[in-house]
Amino acid sequence: MKTSAVNESINIHIMENEKNLQDWKLSSLARELYWWVDFFNIAFFKAQPAPTPAISFEKTKVNNLGHYVIGRNAFGVKENINLNRVHLNRPLWDMLATLLHEMTHSWQYRYGNPSKSWFHNKEFQMKLLAFGILVDKKGCHQGFGDPFIFLLKKHGVEFHQQKDQDGFI
Repeated sequence: MKTSAVNESINIHIMENEKNLQDWKLSSLARELYWWVDFFNIAFFKAQPAPTPAISFEKTKVNNLGHYVIGRNAFGVKENINLNRVHLNRPLWDMLATLLHEMTHSWQYRYGNPSKSWFHNKEFQMKLLAFGILVDKKGCHQGFGDPFIFLLKKHGVEFHQQKDQDGFI
């Protein structure tokens, strides 16, 4: 079996486990986020989908909202996206922006030209901008616009921010 198929299989099992646990308070959040992973792949990544991630909720540095694990995590799983457990009280739209950001890292490592440093290169910035998320070279979200906002609102996600002169939030 090809390595990518094995990774996908492991991640699918992790996803199913997270979604179906009855005694885990993050199960409903996991179900919601995995639904959005599939939706973002259809809406944004299309012919070059980001691999199905294993989503984790570990505590990390307080200034980190989430991160994409390059290579394998501590369990040997590839394609791991961690959403910082410290920040799970954010509005859903904000967590989804982080999820899409981390999926873009995954996409870039599979199909693009990832940065050789901790900076978010032009390719990464332009990919997120096409989705409606303005990001600087440090990876900080600077604004939000369509189609990201349109698709969230269309699917019932409340968004409460002020638009700037360029139409970004």
